[in-house]
Amino acid sequence: MNNYPNETFETESLFFRRITVADAESEFEMFGDPEYTWFLGRTFSLEHIQKGIQKEIDKRIFINGLGKWAIISKENNETAGSCAVVKVKNRDEIEISYFLKKRYWGRGIGTIAAGIMLRYGFEILKLPQIIIRVHKQNIKSINIALKLKMEFIGFIEYPDEDVSLNVYSMNLEEYTELYAVNKYV
Repeated sequence: MNNYPNETFETESLFFRRITVADAESEFEMFGDPEYTWFLGRTFSLEHIQKGIQKEIDKRIFINGLGKWAIISKENNETAGSCAVVKVKNRDEIEISYFLKKRYWGRGIGTIAAGIMLRYGFEILKLPQIIIRVHKQNIKSINIALKLKMEFIGFIEYPDEDVSLNVYSMNLEEYTELYAVNKYV
């Protein structure tokens, strides 16, 4: 049974809902742009993005609570980007990620989205540990990981793709110590 079907999150300026195939055009605006995807080493076609979203839905990735959300700006009801809590491919780790359209950069939305995904992962899914993988030249994303008080734990090398990613981590105990609302003093 799907225990996590329609989680939505809301802040004063943003609304987060599960991503659908209808969001593919918005995702393509980011992932089809070579300037945007330099840290991934490639771009993605609209068809590839549509199939990827549908594959997530078909595999029922949302059953265990993992998945991807669209980030909607309340200012103009436009999709500003997306964020996720997902299993790292070929690894036994869960990561959070966040991607914003260029016109939404520098507004603090990445930090908000990453914080919401971190909170969801620890408080709702009760994950024991969450990581963020960041290209070593992506200073803005490195700063987001540091703002969230995640600890740099090393690198992951992808020699076939000529990519090295910084890895930042936090476990449930660290999260609880840093962010628990009802901490005893």
